[in-house]
Amino acid sequence: IGKHKTAFEQDNFDHPYDADELHTWAQWGTMGGKRLIHGDADTPEMAKIMREKLPATFEVESGRRKLPQFVWSTDTDEVATQYLRLPGSDDRVGEIRGTGAYVCTVGTELDYYDETGTHVIGEYKILHDRPIAYIPYAKFQEIMKLYLITGPSAKLTFDKITKGAPKGERHHTAVQ
Repeated sequence: IGKHKTAFEQDNFDHPYDADELHTWAQWGTMGGKRLIHGDADTPEMAKIMREKLPATFEVESGRRKLPQFVWSTDTDEVATQYLRLPGSDDRVGEIRGTGAYVCTVGTELDYYDETGTHVIGEYKILHDRPIAYIPYAKFQEIMKLYLITGPSAKLTFDKITKGAPKGERHHTAVQ
């Protein structure tokens, strides 16, 4: 993905990148769905819940907040993108990134300014190098139902994948 978390390039289907090319980039990501569930914890509390309730799996530490992202394999290509909450609250404390949504991954660097105004470059790193654990999607949904915020889910359309999402819509489209 590009410098500003651009989900797609205009010619992504015409130019699949190999591992050597990807390693020259500062930022890249993986797509949810197609038998993958990406869990993105935005608070330590949600990270703890996901670790306690779900199978231990490969984890990546985010480049800015240093919180974990999890990835599980599953039995379906269609994984819903959903927000996570703590019981008794509707505040967003993470996401399940499903079909058509992307997550930054290992090696991605983020340029940002911290709360003191200091320029920082954060890097996504492997937190727990384990095999990707398998969980049936119905079981995942059952375990996490207390923590899911239900509602409409925006997906990237084929047109957006092939032509690129309009500027200003890329991140919103990809994580909704």
